[in-house]
Amino acid sequence: MVGLNYPSKTLLQDVGIGGSCDGMVVRIGFANGSLEVKIYSLRTDSWKKIQDFPTNIIGFHSMDLGKLVNGSLNWVGTNPSNHSWVITALDLAEETYREIPQPNYGRKFSRLSIWVLRGNLCVVCEDAFYFC
Repeated sequence: MVGLNYPSKTLLQDVGIGGSCDGMVVRIGFANGSLEVKIYSLRTDSWKKIQDFPTNIIGFHSMDLGKLVNGSLNWVGTNPSNHSWVITALDLAEETYREIPQPNYGRKFSRLSIWVLRGNLCVVCEDAFYFC
């Protein structure tokens, strides 16, 4: 077991496989008012700071682990300007972020979650239950 020394203000930690089959740990934590991202490489036995998590994404569900698909870790969050659901991918080999395009679902829903099914990223839309 590798001892990973990271600050106690860690918000999220995920494991993935990056370029050249390098085992990686991704740590997202609050630092100086932003979401700082560091990647730990098993190959180099070191942490590397990369670009901060995109600031146009808020409210990403820190209790949900990122889903690893095709070398990218994927998370669900919300866009603060229009409160829409956003799926953000971190390409572990390139260390870059991108937004995953989504279809028009045709209706509103209370929660969006992502899962992996047979190596594909899948979206699950959940409706809220109201009790009278």
